[in-house]
Amino acid sequence: MKVRFVTKARKPLVYGLLIVSLLIAAMPNKAAHAQSGSPPAYTFEECDRISESNLRDELNRVTQSVVAEERSDLSVDGIVKLNWEKVGLDSVLDYAVDAATERVMEETGWWEKFISGWDPEKAKELTEEVADYTFASSEFQEAFDLLSHEISEELVAEIQLMIAKSASSALLCVQTFLGDTVSPTMAALLEKQIQAELDEIRLNPDDSQVNWLTIADAHPELLKGIGAIIVSNIVKRVGVALSKRVATQLVTRIVTRTIVGVIPLVGNLLGVALIAWDFFNARQGSLPMIRDALKEEEVKQQIRVVVTSTVEDELRKELPPLARSLSNDVFSQWQEFRKNYARVVDLAQEDQRFKSILDRTPIKKVRHLAKLVALTEEKLGADGLAELIDSSKFERILSLEETGLNMFRVTGDAELVIAWADLAGALTAKVVELELYRVATPSDFRDRADVEAVLELEDVGIIQKLMLLEQDVRDELLELSSAQVGQTLDTLDSEILSWLAQEYLVDMAQQDKSRFVASILTWAELAVEQIAKVVELEVIFFAAPSDFTDQTELEAVLELDDAELIRKLMQLEPDVRVGLLGLSPEQIGQSLDELSQENLSWLSIDLLTKLEPQHRNIVLTSVIDEPDVIPELKVDAIRKALLDSDNLEATLNYIVQGTRSTTWIGSLHRLVTSAAPMLSGELPWALFWRYDGSTLRMVLVVLAGIIAIAIIWFRVFPRRRHEVNVNVVLPDSHGGGARTQMEEKQAQSDEEDAQ
Repeated sequence: MKVRFVTKARKPLVYGLLIVSLLIAAMPNKAAHAQSGSPPAYTFEECDRISESNLRDELNRVTQSVVAEERSDLSVDGIVKLNWEKVGLDSVLDYAVDAATERVMEETGWWEKFISGWDPEKAKELTEEVADYTFASSEFQEAFDLLSHEISEELVAEIQLMIAKSASSALLCVQTFLGDTVSPTMAALLEKQIQAELDEIRLNPDDSQVNWLTIADAHPELLKGIGAIIVSNIVKRVGVALSKRVATQLVTRIVTRTIVGVIPLVGNLLGVALIAWDFFNARQGSLPMIRDALKEEEVKQQIRVVVTSTVEDELRKELPPLARSLSNDVFSQWQEFRKNYARVVDLAQEDQRFKSILDRTPIKKVRHLAKLVALTEEKLGADGLAELIDSSKFERILSLEETGLNMFRVTGDAELVIAWADLAGALTAKVVELELYRVATPSDFRDRADVEAVLELEDVGIIQKLMLLEQDVRDELLELSSAQVGQTLDTLDSEILSWLAQEYLVDMAQQDKSRFVASILTWAELAVEQIAKVVELEVIFFAAPSDFTDQTELEAVLELDDAELIRKLMQLEPDVRVGLLGLSPEQIGQSLDELSQENLSWLSIDLLTKLEPQHRNIVLTSVIDEPDVIPELKVDAIRKALLDSDNLEATLNYIVQGTRSTTWIGSLHRLVTSAAPMLSGELPWALFWRYDGSTLRMVLVVLAGIIAIAIIWFRVFPRRRHEVNVNVVLPDSHGGGARTQMEEKQAQSDEEDAQ
C-alpha cells in the first residue's frame, strides 16, 4: 500500500517548525524538571592506577558508562505523555479532526463519498486528506508548538543533568589521578580553580548558562565544586549539535511515521464500521467513521509513540558522541592545568622531598611554588634546584611568598634572600618594595632597628642615596626627620654630607642637628656647590640667603676666605658691600678698620660702585693712605672730573697732591709740571684751576708786578742823548787819514761811556 502525502507547499515548513522546536528551543529561564534523588555511585578503581597516557581513554570510559546508565533511566515517553496532557492536545486534536472532516466533506463529491463507504482504498484516501488538514490546522500547530516547547525544556534539563553527572564523574577521576600520582594539593587546586570559574559564571551568566546554574544549585552534590565550565560549554552545544543532525530526520520521521502508523490503525477501526453501513448514511460515505476513528485514544497514543520513539532513536545515536566530546573537554581541562603546572607535576612524581613540600603547601600558594620552581631552574639550573630542595632553603624562600620570589629574581642568590629575611623579619616585604636589597646587603646593618630606620624614609631614591654613605654618616642623618633626610640627600652630595656629619653633626644634640640642617637647606639653592664654604666660613650663622642679591655676590664674599672679615662686611648695607666687593681682603680689611662708617658708606655708594674693579683698588688705596682726600672727592665737580678722566690714576694722584700742604717752591714746581698735561687735555682744567689756580694767580701777579715796575722805570728814567763834536784829521795819505778818523770815533765813544 502506497502512502500519499498532501503536496501543499506550506506543510513541510509547518511540520519543520513544529518538530525542530522540540530540541532547539532556547534554554528556558525557569527551573527545568530533573530526576530527583542522589546520583548513582560511580567507582574509579582504575583512576588511581592508570598512567597519564591512558587518562583520556579512562575518561571516555567513565563518561560513556555514566551517559549510558543515565540514558537508560531517562523516560522519554513519560515526558511526552506528561506534557501532552499539560497542553491538552487531546481536545485540540479532536477539534482539528472535526474541522478537517467538515472541510473534506465539503470538498468531496457525493459519488466519491458514496464510493468511500464501499471502497477501502477510497476511504483510505479520504482518511489521508482529513489527517493532512488536521495536522496543518492553525489550532493543531499552536498546540503542537507548545508541546514541543514543554518537551524541549524537560529534555534539555534531563540532558544537562546527565552531562553534569558525567562531567562530575570524569573530573573526579582526574582528581583521583592527581591526588594519588602527584599530590592531593594539586587535586584540591584543580577543584578550586574550576570553582572560581563557576563563581564567575554565577556573577556574569549568559543565556546558555542559565539552566546549568539552576541545575548546579539544585544538585550541588553532582559536581562537588568542579566542572562548571566544561558542563556549561557542553550544554551550550547540545541544542546546536542535536538540532543540526537530528532536526531534519525528526521532521521526516514524525510526519512519515505518524501518517503511516495512523492510517492502518484507522483502517482497522473502519473495518467493523463499514459492515454496519446503510443506505441512509451513503450521502456522507465513510467520513463520519473516519472522524470518529481519528479521535480514538489509540490514534493519539500512536502519535505519542511516534514522537517518543523518534526522540529516543536520535538520543541513542547522539549521546555516545556527546559523551566522547565531554571526555575530550575534561581531558582538555586537565591538559591546560597540566600545562600551567607541568614542572610541579613532574617534580612531584620524581622527587619525594618535593612532593612532601607540595603536600604541605596551601592551595593558594601553589602558583607561587610553580613560579619559584621555574625561577630557581632559570637561575641555578636543575642541580641547583635539587640542592635547594634538599637543604630546606627552597621551602624557606617559598615561605616568603612574592617578597622572596622578587628578591630572588633580581639577585639570583638564595643565601642572600634568606639572610635578608633573617635580618628584616616582617619588614622583608618592605625591603623589597623599597628596593633596599638592590643597594645594600644585610652586612651593612647592625640590627633590624637599623633596617627599620632606613625603611621609614619610604622613598626608593632617597634610600639609594643614603646607602651610598658610610654607616656613621647614615647614623647622623637618620636622627633627622624623614623629610629633612630626603631634602638633604636630594640637595647635597655624599662628600659634603660626610664632611658635615663628621665635622658638625657628630657633636650636636638632636634638636641642634635639625636646626643646623634646616639652615643649610635654606642656603642650598643659593650656594649650590659653595655650601661647604658657607658653613666653613660661618656665614650660615650670621647671614641669610636673602642678604645677597645673587649667587655672584655670595661667591665674591666667600672669596675673602676670612670669617671675621666677612662678618664685618655683612654688617654693612648691601649697597656698601657691593662697592667693596672685588677688592682684596687686605684692602677691605683696611677699609673697615681705618674708615668711618659714614665715609665708607659714601665712598662705596657714590664712588666705588661707579668704577671698574681695577680702579676701585687705586681709589681705595689712595683714600686709605690719604684720608684727607675724602672731603675733596665729595665735591661734585672733583668727583665728576675724576670719573670722567681718561687717566684715573694720574688724576687721582694730582688730587691727592693738591690736598697736601707744601712750600711756595713746591707749589711752583707742581704748577710747572701740571701745565703740560693741562694744556694737552689729560688733566681737566677744573682740577688744575682748583689746586694750582692760586699758584698760577700768584705767579701771574708777580709777573704783572715786574712788568709794571719795568714800565715805570723806563718811564721815570728815560735815556739821554749827547751831541759829540768830531774833528776829523785827514792824514796825508789815504790809509793814514782813515786810521785817524777811526781813532777819533773810538775816543768819542769812550768819552760818552765815561760820562
